[in-house]
Amino acid sequence: MFLMKFSVYFIISYLILAFPVNNDTIFDRMHEHTAPITTKVYSYLSLQLNKLGINKEIKIIKQKSTSYSDKLISKFSGVSKQEKLSTKQDSYTNHEKNLLKQITKRTYK
Repeated sequence: MFLMKFSVYFIISYLILAFPVNNDTIFDRMHEHTAPITTKVYSYLSLQLNKLGINKEIKIIKQKSTSYSDKLISKFSGVSKQEKLSTKQDSYTNHEKNLLKQITKRTYK
């Protein structure tokens, strides 16, 4: 229920902020005035996070997750794509290839 309400409110607020006024959206006009403040807040928060050491932990987590995903990819890659393609292409006869071309022409019309 919460996600549903949140989604509805998000969409409504997005539509309101995307409403064009004088060839500009409301969000763009708000951004012009709030950009200096948001950059200061962002730099302050990143400085505080660096002091706490959270950014270092985030980098370590990202490194471990990428190395883990690399291990998974290498573990599950048994046959290269070229080998798969060559066996597939060789297994179709000319008649079957023509039938497949006709089917794809019909579906993309």
